Amino acid sequence: MEQATIEEEYNFQFAWERQAQLLTAQSRAIGELRSSIRQFVEMADADDERRLKLEKMQLDMEKTKTDIELSKIAIRKENSDDEDEFEDDGFLEALKGTEVNWNE
Repeated sequence: MEQATIEEEYNFQFAWERQAQLLTAQSRAIGELRSSIRQFVEMADADDERRLKLEKMQLDMEKTKTDIELSKIAIRKENSDDEDEFEDDGFLEALKGTEVNWNE
């Protein structure tokens, strides 16, 4: 009697390999989205309501990013982190809409 030898092959991935694949796929998807948005903006009429909504969304994203950076700066300032040395020249107040005297 002969015994049949069964050979099995296993593939496994480390967590960082899966993470790298995910980041690559997300990067590709974001690039496609940017390309699609760019094509839409080129094709859309200047008075198109959808285009105006898209511009509003882009401005909202920029504002949110700015707010996040301002919050980070304020937190570092409160915690007295000397990592980022800066002098308060009124720029943060000007961004908030407060009148600042720049004639110093």
